[in-house]
Amino acid sequence: MLELPPKVHIFVWRWGSSILPTGVNLSRRIKEAFDECPFCGLLETQEHITRECDWAGRVWRPSNLAKNFQTGERKSCETWLCDLLEETNKEELTKVLITLWFLWKERNNHFFNNPKLEEWEIVGRAHNYLEEYAEHQAKGNPGIPAPRARSRVSWEPPPVGVLKLNTDAAILGEKGTGYGMVLRDWNGNFIMGATHRTRVRWPVELAEAKAMLWGLQLARTHQTQSMLLESDCQTLIQKLNRRETTDMEVAMICDEIREAAEENDIFGWRFWKREGNECAHVMARLRGRAEETEVWIDRPPVCLVTLLSKESDVVTEL
Repeated sequence: MLELPPKVHIFVWRWGSSILPTGVNLSRRIKEAFDECPFCGLLETQEHITRECDWAGRVWRPSNLAKNFQTGERKSCETWLCDLLEETNKEELTKVLITLWFLWKERNNHFFNNPKLEEWEIVGRAHNYLEEYAEHQAKGNPGIPAPRARSRVSWEPPPVGVLKLNTDAAILGEKGTGYGMVLRDWNGNFIMGATHRTRVRWPVELAEAKAMLWGLQLARTHQTQSMLLESDCQTLIQKLNRRETTDMEVAMICDEIREAAEENDIFGWRFWKREGNECAHVMARLRGRAEETEVWIDRPPVCLVTLLSKESDVVTEL
């Protein structure tokens, strides 16, 4: 029996059973799910994200474990796991599985939060985690102490009588850029959501500005109530407030957003961390036809139901 933390055992079982929530696996259950790799744009199977993607290869190479994941022969995850069990010793197998778990964690972090660690950082964190776990086990403790709890930022309702518009942009590699928007009321009720994909791959800040303007214009075609605009792009909100930017394209769109705000009943705009902007982020990554907008009124798409429910629970607790 390998000495691994329970959460790593669960991950390894899911990986070996080919049931990790990759793009391809999700798209089999959810029609609107985005099935492409967040790093390269190819179909995101389990085999791809953990071994075949160039990004995964760059993680394995500096780890001295690359021989266990050499590309060339295509194997299912189940076959890989069986081969690892037969061909590697206990110590090396533990290193492989911990690194694999950290690779998957970084994939999720990049997918939902955008920051991307350098490949050597992933390997380093896996190594440090393994050393810490081994040291803790040697002291007779059952597992690694939980890291200091960090308060999670969630979606926060607007003032009573005001609607909140969350927008986001997603850079989709060769597929271009996706925009997403979700409009809710002060009770967390879904009013409308939309997604749009353009073939152009805009710079991140410009894409975020375009997404906010697009979302505001679209929301205004359906609702006239006062609105609060929210984005997880801090630099965009700073430029909207300061009216200073050296990027003329971003400056022009910021001017359009301000003009639209003056012409309509806009309560204001603010920066909010990605954890509180997840619904818009999911919408920005939905599959769709290029240069077309898909809109949902009153009833959200399937991919948002669970997330909206969780965030509505937060509202009831406030």
